[in-house]
Amino acid sequence: MAGPGEVQAADTDSHTPESNQAGRDFSVSAEVIRTALDFSLSGIKIGMTPEEVKALGVKLESNIQADDPELKLACYTAKDFQGLDLLVLRFVDGKLCTMSVAYSPETLTKLGGWQTVYQRLIAKLGPPRETPDTIEANKSAIWLFPDQNRTFTMGPTGSGLLVTICDLNATSDLSKKRQAKVNIGF
Repeated sequence: MAGPGEVQAADTDSHTPESNQAGRDFSVSAEVIRTALDFSLSGIKIGMTPEEVKALGVKLESNIQADDPELKLACYTAKDFQGLDLLVLRFVDGKLCTMSVAYSPETLTKLGGWQTVYQRLIAKLGPPRETPDTIEANKSAIWLFPDQNRTFTMGPTGSGLLVTICDLNATSDLSKKRQAKVNIGF
């Protein structure tokens, strides 16, 4: 028994062999981290300028409703780019910060279903945070790389599927700019 001001040592280690293995399984390899940082969608990478994306042959259409010059936010779409149904690119301060790819039900069928997209993401990024039961029920998954400021999400949209790659620093900066712009009367 510990005296006043002393900490009593635990009688047993609460880590089981199973929890230790789970920790090892969850660790992210350096190769996966490089893949997350260098992830490319047909040559398009986070951090590129609109001009660099256009140089890849992407025909970008400006989405005026999502543009906000004051916040230095620009949103572009590209339809039917290399077999993708819809590609949405968001730029903050002239740099690509978010890429979203929408797959229609028809495209998903051609690919072999949402599971094919999911398996390809696992092959590149390792296992997501969710359990297999959650993924099967919701058709959604999240891969977080907080030290690299990247997140990858996959989830249903209507009857299709949406995959989004995001630079957490840029989206955080955008949120701060939006909050500062809001007029709350004082």
